[in-house]
Amino acid sequence: MFKQSEYDKRLARDIRRYGSPVYTVEPGIIAIGGSYAINVDSQWPASRRYKPLTTLEIVNNSLADYRVVVNSVVTLYIPHTSQKAWDNLPLAEIILTNTNATASAANEVCISCWKPAVDSDQLAREKQ
Repeated sequence: MFKQSEYDKRLARDIRRYGSPVYTVEPGIIAIGGSYAINVDSQWPASRRYKPLTTLEIVNNSLADYRVVVNSVVTLYIPHTSQKAWDNLPLAEIILTNTNATASAANEVCISCWKPAVDSDQLAREKQ
């Protein structure tokens, strides 16, 4: 049987206590009808130790509307000049598609992913 080392136990405890760093990407120009795909493991190799990242936030400062497909299953929408965040989504792949007749300029969209720290309510539920 595999015995977990003290380092591994401490690392798991710290991840639960503090969460992961925020991993961010700003895609360049996304043409009309164009897409930008992110494979979380490839885009941020350091995020593997915090797997799965479960929170997604997208800031859209462009005049384009976007469809966001997560793991080829969940479809979300983000309108122009808005910011949205989603929790409890195990993130492996994210595809951002421009659904408007306007192309976005570079750095007008910011995609952030992270794993939040466990809050006291979740800890209480787990102990029951």
